[in-house]
Amino acid sequence: MSLKRLSQYSYSVARRIVIAMVGVTVCLIGIMMLVTPGPAVVVIPAGLAILGVEFAFARRWLHSLKEKINETLRSEDESVEDHTAKQYNPWKMWQPDASETAELPTESTERNGPHGA
Repeated sequence: MSLKRLSQYSYSVARRIVIAMVGVTVCLIGIMMLVTPGPAVVVIPAGLAILGVEFAFARRWLHSLKEKINETLRSEDESVEDHTAKQYNPWKMWQPDASETAELPTESTERNGPHGA
């Protein structure tokens, strides 16, 4: 192995170690922020993004985390739309339901009685 090749190899290994240490440290700080005050939802993905520079598993975790966040946001949007559609309408109590309109007497039942003679 030549000296140039050895220096390139040692540089890549050192770079990988430094990225791993920084990424793991940021992720651990984010995990600590889950129980202490702090923006854990920002710091943990940042740590995964740092790790994702060199490691494929971190890129996969970050991708799945993004998908889960997007899915959660979509489901919250749908639940908010459902909730606003089902809100209380004070005027609705003055509007008869379909079951109530079926029981209202018509002209023929008033003249002929309930059995329609």
